[in-house]
Amino acid sequence: MNWFIVPRLRPRPKRGRYPDWKPAIAKNCRHQCVYCTISEGEYGGIDNFHVEHFRPKSRFKKLENDIDNLFVACAICNRFKSDEWPGNPRKRGNAATFLDPGMADYHQHMRLVGPSVFLEGKTVAGAFMVERLFLNREQLLISRRYRTALAILQAAIAYFDKELGKLAVKGAPGKALMLQVTKISFKLNQLQAQLATARPYKAGATQRARTKVRPAKRPKR
Repeated sequence: MNWFIVPRLRPRPKRGRYPDWKPAIAKNCRHQCVYCTISEGEYGGIDNFHVEHFRPKSRFKKLENDIDNLFVACAICNRFKSDEWPGNPRKRGNAATFLDPGMADYHQHMRLVGPSVFLEGKTVAGAFMVERLFLNREQLLISRRYRTALAILQAAIAYFDKELGKLAVKGAPGKALMLQVTKISFKLNQLQAQLATARPYKAGATQRARTKVRPAKRPKR
């Protein structure tokens, strides 16, 4: 995953409000969603991203234009997070809360599992974010597979360029490498087609019961 701890935007804006600062905030977030890491290029440009108030402006009115509370998130992650605020994050992530993109290294709280690139939580907070933001929705799984295949292809091409002269002499090994590159290129084309046609998520996949957790009853003595 391409997570990173988002640095504080400096110098702080002296004029305007948070919508005016969107381009600068997006640049500071490397033009990607701070939660799912999908990029502007993968998701149709900056217009499909929202200025994200980590602490919701509906609950923290004084932070509405606080630059340290502002990030960019894709429209889907922003919608799923909405105004939900289970409490302040803890440093070790041992509570079911969202984690501040400007303070927490998400790699310490979430990880990818196997070739399916399925995301799971390493901490309570990480698992909470995976569930609440639906970070295993179909669009993201395809995007992660595409990135993985692209990295492999780039490494193979770099090796091929470096060893081109030797491979021409060796013959058979060179053909094997070319076959590998061709297969990966074909796989990338398939994944690119899936990215272009796949729905970000299915309506039924995001239905969840928001039930209140009741305290356990004490056993009768």
